Amino acid sequence: MNNLMKNKFRILALLILVLVLGAATYGFAAANVVPDGRAGEGEGAITGYQVVNVKYTLNVGNPLLFSRVQFDLVDPITGNPAAASDVYAGTGDSVPTVTWVSCGAGSGGYDYDCLITSAVTSSISLHVSSVE
Repeated sequence: MNNLMKNKFRILALLILVLVLGAATYGFAAANVVPDGRAGEGEGAITGYQVVNVKYTLNVGNPLLFSRVQFDLVDPITGNPAAASDVYAGTGDSVPTVTWVSCGAGSGGYDYDCLITSAVTSSISLHVSSVE
């Protein structure tokens, strides 16, 4: 009779353990709340910008260096001024090395001013990188 009582106690203890673990698992699963979100896939054309009205300014103390370059960005499809959120510019030399600098937007939101300090004699091209 004593063994029978021990087996009933073990079965009862096992049943209680299963119920406790099940309730805890349910509680943890119910606590995982994920907010609604969006996801998707698509495509769109990247038209780029036209860089117009480029103005270089030489360094006052050393005219062999630039001090800044200014330019406007234009939508190539409409021809209207176009603003960008990030704009970088730099001059390239014969090694094709470009030193990039961040450009600030002017009052119009589409005219940019970049403080570049590269040498005039080794600069053969202006590079502009921008995103909307």
